[in-house]
Amino acid sequence: AQYSFVDENATKHLEIAQVSMTAAVLSQCSFFNDLCQWKEKTTNGSSWKTGGDYQGAYLLGVSEGSLESPKMPWKESFKETYSCLQFKYILPGTTTEGRNSTLEVFVGNEEQMALLWRVQGYHGNKSSRGYVSWESKKDVM
Repeated sequence: AQYSFVDENATKHLEIAQVSMTAAVLSQCSFFNDLCQWKEKTTNGSSWKTGGDYQGAYLLGVSEGSLESPKMPWKESFKETYSCLQFKYILPGTTTEGRNSTLEVFVGNEEQMALLWRVQGYHGNKSSRGYVSWESKKDVM
């Protein structure tokens, strides 16, 4: 904390406490070789692919698809923190059907999902980074 007294030009410094925070990686998947227990849902009979010409998981020529993560690990101390999802993506301008490409991130459980993040349309031909955070809750995927 910093403080000064009336009619005193110098600011004084007093250390009250030190706070240390450490990030913990609860789950990690590169999608280079497999889907790491994530569940895939697609339309038109397509499936998520890994490896090949691209790094990570990807869909080609499909109108809609999603990946659902396993439930996140939980400790009671997590309820005092936030969770964060970090990922890379490449988003083409349009789908094969001519609609704008969209990438969305939801959080929730089997009964209810909430949209946290959305990006739409062309975002270049190089990968972009996405960061999404939310209040930690038990039994969330």
